[in-house]
Order: sequence, then C-alpha cells, then structure tokens
Amino acid sequence: MKKSTILLLWTLVFSFSCDNLLDKEPLDEVSNEDALENIEVVSVAMIGTYSGLLNTSYYFSMMVTYPEFAGGNVKLGNSTTSIGIERYNSLYNFTTTPFPNGASSTQVLGIYGDIYDVINRANNIIAAIPDLPDGTPEERNNLLGEAYFFRALAHFDLLRVYSQAYNFTADASHLGIALLESTPEVFELPARNTVLEVYEFIIDDLTQAIDLINENSQRTTSTTIWLSSNAAKALLARVHLYKEDWQVAARLASEVIESGAYQLATTDDYESIWSGLGGNGKQEVIFELDLATSTARSVGEVYGVGQDQAFGTASADLLSLYSSNDIRGTNTMIEAFDTGNGSDFLSKKFIFSTEIAYPIVLLRLSEVYLIRAEAYAELGQTELAQADLDVIKQRANPLVGNTTLTGNSLLEEIFRERRRELAFEGHLLFDLTRKRRGVTRVDCPDSNPNCVVNYPSNLFVLPIPQRQIDANPETQQNPGY
Repeated sequence: MKKSTILLLWTLVFSFSCDNLLDKEPLDEVSNEDALENIEVVSVAMIGTYSGLLNTSYYFSMMVTYPEFAGGNVKLGNSTTSIGIERYNSLYNFTTTPFPNGASSTQVLGIYGDIYDVINRANNIIAAIPDLPDGTPEERNNLLGEAYFFRALAHFDLLRVYSQAYNFTADASHLGIALLESTPEVFELPARNTVLEVYEFIIDDLTQAIDLINENSQRTTSTTIWLSSNAAKALLARVHLYKEDWQVAARLASEVIESGAYQLATTDDYESIWSGLGGNGKQEVIFELDLATSTARSVGEVYGVGQDQAFGTASADLLSLYSSNDIRGTNTMIEAFDTGNGSDFLSKKFIFSTEIAYPIVLLRLSEVYLIRAEAYAELGQTELAQADLDVIKQRANPLVGNTTLTGNSLLEEIFRERRRELAFEGHLLFDLTRKRRGVTRVDCPDSNPNCVVNYPSNLFVLPIPQRQIDANPETQQNPGY
C-alpha cells in the first residue's frame, strides 16, 4: 500500500492552522521533529489544535447542525441554493444514506477527517512534551492537559456521530471508532474499538486534563476561549451522563456549579451568552470557540439570524415547546424572517455577520444544571432534581411556578427542557438516541420518506467514509451501509 493511499487524517505530517484564534504563522510545512522542538513552538501548535475545532465539517458547522436537522429541531428553510439542497436536504430527510452518495459523500468524509485531524494534532503534542528541553512544569502540564481534553472531545464526538449510543448493547460491546492514543505509522491499520473501550479512554484523558490544566495559567484575560479544568469537568459530566453513570455525573456537575467560577445569565442578559461583543451573559460560558473572522459558511449561515435566506429553520415541533412568555421562543431568541414565500424562524444563538465575529459556545453552565437535574432524577433525588430544573425554567420564564412532577414525568420534563434550552446547539439527536427514543416530526412534508424513525435504527449513525474502508480493510462499516 502506498503512502498516498492512506487516509489523510493518518498522515505523519503535523498540520495545524492558527487563523481563527491568533495571528500566528501556521506551521503546516514543518515536520514533527523540527516543529515541536521547544515550549514556544508547542504553545503555537496548541493554538492550532484549538483552531482545529473550527474545521469546516467540525464545530464550524456540521457537528452543530447535523444533530439538529436529524433530531427534528430544524427543518429545511426556504433557501434554494445548491449547497443547501446538497448538504442539508438529506440531513432533514433522514434518507437511507444520510448524505448524498452515502459512504462516498464528501460531507461524511469531511466530518470524519476533520475530527481525526484534531486527534492527530493533540497526539503529536502529547508525544512531544516529555522531550522538550525547556518550559516550566506548569507550562508543560497545562499544554498536556489541553491536549488530553481535545483528544477526549474528538473521540467522544466521533462516537456520537459514527457509533450507536453507549447503552445500545448491555455491555457497550458494539462497534465504536478507532481509538488513537498516538499517530499511527504509515502502514498501521487500526481497527475499530468497542464503545466501552473508547469511553474508558475518554474518561481517562479528561481525568488527566482536570488534574493538569492550571486555572491560573490562562494566556489571555478572555478566559472563555481558553480551556480550564472546569471545562474538562463539565465535559466529563456530559460523558458520564451519556454513560448513565448518574452518581459521577451529578458529582462532577456539582463541582463545576459550586466552583463559583460561573454564574447563570439573568433573563435580561440571556441573549448576550452568544454575543460577539461580550456582555453579562458571558459569565455562564465555560468554553467557547473564538471566531476571529466572519461567520460565513459557519452555523450562522445555516439557521442564524442576519441572512437573506436560511438553509434551516426552527421546526413546528420545537416552536410548540415554548410558552408565550419564554424568552427562548419566537420574537425573542427565535426570530421570524419573512422570505417572501413563507417565514423562516431563525436562531439568535448564531448570528450571520460579515463584520462581527460571533463565537460558538461549546460548554455553558445551563447544560451543567440540566445534567445534574437528570442525574438526580435518575437517582430518585426528586427535590434536588426539581430545584435544578426550576433554575433553568424560571430563568427563561419568571412566571413559571415550581416543578411538582416526580418519577418518569419529571424525567420527561427534564428531557423537554434540555430541548428548549439547548436547541440549535447540537444535542437533540444524541439526546434521543441515548434515551432510546426515535425521531418523530409533526410538521414533516410528504416528500420526506422518514417523518418517523423508530428506535433502534441504523439511520442514527453515519456511515464510515468509503475512502477509509478502501484504505484500511480492518475498518468495519456500520450496519445498513
């Protein structure tokens, strides 16, 4: 097998770009050995790892939008542009091959490759740090912790997209993704690990990240665009929630909430959580991606306020969940836009602008409260679960009374509140599958062949790219593709 036939994400060339974070010269043309020779260059390489999350098919767009289209929060808008039809029509229609050409689709390959690219960047940093001739222990540990965080996040996201949920089998022994704790050699052909094995690896990486990242070594006063140990705790709480390890999820969520490092935005400040201009709402942001350029082609272009026509629009399913006084509903965080042949309901969480850089929020305190509420409810700690749920509900609508629901009814309301609070942020499909639920759309057009997709279904995961199958015969394809 020639080197050129190996999938790009497993190349030995260490590539990274810093365009979206700091104005640094990219080191794409420098070899690993030469590039990562001292602490200063490794620090620049880490900036490239941050920017890797803004790869086009990762959090810059597809990782956020895919779960919203497929889950049913978003339906096709009134855009008739070719990119909208090509990329988003099949997302919403949930056809047998979720993207055009199925496993051969450039979109499927893009998501897969862009996420593994982040793993490659993190792995090269992890491998280089022990041999650095300089840097204080604090500097080295902080970089190492950040790399562990990104490696864990990328593995977790790959699992969510390309593998069935943790509880799909009783022992999580079903197909996961290829676990890469180092950059493979050219002729190395890694097979897919089980979901259990990958979860254990993710948990270990995040546990190390929590211990290694120093809260006092932030590189800038704008702390939300740099990782913290609390960010690692928040992500680890999410991982344990997906794993249904309720005790650990509740404990980690409590540690983040009680750290005092973050405060929930008030009702009046809610919109500024996603602002590119700052604001009091930023106090609840744990980690966000800094867009130093315009949001063209990003999430904002898909279903964000500020564009002439939208690729996606809030579904009737989603809009029906908000009461008239809920600040997250229509005429507040969801804004009606007259397209001339109907209205698209666009999200103010993502603004389409060519002048102001609006960040993409990955972790915030609201989700952490909802993680703890669900964990408490599953543990039978009803009053604690009700209290956390009310914090989020009453912030969005101060007229709402206290929750009195218990048991399954309480869990159902927490699920609905997650949908209301986290809409457009890339959670719904994964929440449905981890709760063993199917997708049902009440406003589904006749042209959609999958208005109802019952659980379990092969459609809830994407195919492994055909290019990867061809390059590595050890890679098993997902069932149904």
